[in-house]
Amino acid sequence: MLQVGQATLGEITDVHENVHVEVNGRHPWTITYRFQVQGQQYQGQTKTLRTLGTTHRASQPVYVLYLPGNPDRNTIYPPVM
Repeated sequence: MLQVGQATLGEITDVHENVHVEVNGRHPWTITYRFQVQGQQYQGQTKTLRTLGTTHRASQPVYVLYLPGNPDRNTIYPPVM
């Protein structure tokens, strides 16, 4: 898990539950988001078994933590456990 880096504001683009996979009776959720660094667009994904409800939804702003030398290494912040 990424714990240090630069923070920027991004946007969630998709949230979906993968009903084809089951872990301990639950289905994992995938959160896809996008953000910009120095005018270049990046996209990331994170997965969780936590039930999301309305805490994360498409078009919602979200903070993204990324490595300045490698923005492809990123995660939303605070992390979804």
